[in-house]
Parts: sequence; C-alpha cells; structure tokens
Amino acid sequence: MNNYLFVCSRTTRDIAKVKGLIGFHDRTNTLNNEFAKMQKGDRIFFYITKEKVVDGYATVNKEMFLDDKKLYEDLDELCVRRIGVKVTDSKKADFVPLIPDLSFIKKKKGVVWSAYLVKNLIDLNSQDLSVLEKAVT
Repeated sequence: MNNYLFVCSRTTRDIAKVKGLIGFHDRTNTLNNEFAKMQKGDRIFFYITKEKVVDGYATVNKEMFLDDKKLYEDLDELCVRRIGVKVTDSKKADFVPLIPDLSFIKKKKGVVWSAYLVKNLIDLNSQDLSVLEKAVT
C-alpha cells in the first residue's frame, strides 16, 4: 500500500469529501510516476495550505482517470486527471510541530520548510506515514 501527502486548499479537501474525487491539473513526470503506482486502497493525507494543518485522509477507491466535467462550479481549473476517494474524518493536526519528525523535510532550520511542499502529491515513507497516522488518528 502506498501513502501520500496531498498539498491542497480547504476547498479541494471539501470537494473530495462531498464528491469523492480529487482532481489534478499538473502533468509533471513526478505526478505521472505517482499515478502509475497508485492503486485502490492507497491512502492520501490532506495538508491544507493556508491553515498549515493535516486534516484527515482519504482512501483511493478508483485509480486515475480522465474527466473533463467541472468538479466544482466556483473552481476555475478543470483538473481533468482525477482519482476516486473516500474521505475518512479524523482529527486535525497542526503541521509545524510534526516537521522535526518528518524525513521528507530535509533541513529543519535555516530554510523555509514550506519549500518542501511545492509538489501536489508527496510519497510518504514508513517513518513519515507513522508521524501523520499518530497525528490524525
């Protein structure tokens, strides 16, 4: 099973909860590689950018597919690359206190840690997964 951190807005997380979908507009090779290995049962934790919190997780129930219908009327981006998810409500966790224990954030001091969150989808190793699981479950 793969686990990811999805960097998104509150609106995107809310759409995932209501519609059971996450949409992506990015077509980078990194994202393509993640979609290629993503499968049903994988988990995606939500990092909400402006709030700096991890807000629950979703389980993938439909692998990547294309759809050109709007996900949400007020959302300008089309986000045609989508995955089906079931969002599990759990507690929110402030992200900043988790940083010292997260291995994907390499430098803890002297840099802007948010620079490590520029990708939409971050593959989590077992250490980072453990940190997030403890924080939100």
